[in-house]
Amino acid sequence: MASDGVSTVALKCGLVIQGCIMTTFEGRQFIAFKGIPYAEPPTGNLRFKPPVRKVWNAHNFEATSEIESIQFDMMTNTLIGQEDCLILNVFTKKTQNKCPVIVFIHGGAYCSGSGIMYGPRKLLDQDVVLVTINYRLHVFGFLSTSDKVSPGNYGLLDQIVALQWVQDNIDVFGGDPNCVTVIGHSAAAGVKLMYNIIGLFHRAVLMSGNSLCSWALSKNPKYWTIKVARAAGCESSDSAEIVDYLRELPAVKLTKIHSKLCKEVLVPMSPVVDGHVLLDNPQTLLEKGLIVNRVPVLIGVTKNEGLTFLPSNIYVLDKKNAGLSFFEFIRLATAMPLDIELKRISSETRELIENYYFKLIDPKDVESVEKAAVKVCSDGAFKVAHHHVVNLLVNAGVEIYVYSSDYVTEYSIAALRGVNMRGVGHADDLFFLFDCPKVYPLHYESPNNSTENNFLQIWTNFARS
Repeated sequence: MASDGVSTVALKCGLVIQGCIMTTFEGRQFIAFKGIPYAEPPTGNLRFKPPVRKVWNAHNFEATSEIESIQFDMMTNTLIGQEDCLILNVFTKKTQNKCPVIVFIHGGAYCSGSGIMYGPRKLLDQDVVLVTINYRLHVFGFLSTSDKVSPGNYGLLDQIVALQWVQDNIDVFGGDPNCVTVIGHSAAAGVKLMYNIIGLFHRAVLMSGNSLCSWALSKNPKYWTIKVARAAGCESSDSAEIVDYLRELPAVKLTKIHSKLCKEVLVPMSPVVDGHVLLDNPQTLLEKGLIVNRVPVLIGVTKNEGLTFLPSNIYVLDKKNAGLSFFEFIRLATAMPLDIELKRISSETRELIENYYFKLIDPKDVESVEKAAVKVCSDGAFKVAHHHVVNLLVNAGVEIYVYSSDYVTEYSIAALRGVNMRGVGHADDLFFLFDCPKVYPLHYESPNNSTENNFLQIWTNFARS
């Protein structure tokens, strides 16, 4: 497509979409179609409702807009984006030969991130079509009253409608609708295999997250909905009254309210078992082998997941001098919620856990404290659930491939935050696949060593398999 200068495609509905020409790091041209709406704006009466598929009245659309969901940017702590956010981006080199399709769904604790953050200039050196999507976040995507008034999971429903759009339209972009691989990172890896709908993808990559992680599902959604309502000035506990009230508020106000809740817990609003998108608790489904989307799976973690969440001022957390208990320490030393319910853990078990991580640690030795904090966060928030879900998938007969990202590069989110410890933290391996100048504003070059090339090849070969 880029070779003959053509940068338009015509959808089956008759809409002609205009893109723009970009160049990969290896100098190959491709077309970028940015900001294509796949659903109607989820505003006004459509707030807190399932997405409505986009109906086009226009004949032409210029797909050059970089659109983000309304959120507080984790890197800059500034408010960005808009509520009218249900768009996707398509990056492709041709329209004739059908290529494997990779759909990347970003993470971000269900409250941040966007499709456009993840640049295509690495993956498009491979013969694939890349799609990145937006979905509703935090209050707009996951507010739930635990009843029929507002069941929740709107962000998941957005993802499903985006995948349906891919099935309907990706062939005109040169993609094969029968060869779609979904890559979900972190929060977006949580419940992909459990969607109560089949046929939308044919392989799944679960990066640094799965449905058994302690943060993957909301344990008390109505509690957080009432917290939002109270902060917004609504004193009612009636579901309908709460939703009607919140539906009228400015999106900016709700986003600011949610950002304050994040100071209490990192993930206040997340997916719920609603009997529609998620039929049951994922662990129950996995233990019974009831996996709705039984597709080949590539699943893994980074070696030092918790490094990304390590505070740069870890040295102030002198556990003994501050009089902190072990569990108070790990709550302060890591930003991730760990699935530790103190009332259900015996004193003997608590002692075993504390001894395993900290018995030989000198609290005045910053380096050893950092390593211990990273390990407890990595295990508690990611790796224990990772090993558990791998075993359950194997027992269920799922075709599964497991990896660990151990290669340390110059790209480190922890380093950007002032942490000196080196390692492969949460999301650091995304830089193998994408150029992310917004997150890591350095000069990018093409993968220049065998490890980075191998990582890229593993992902694209899996998508072709």
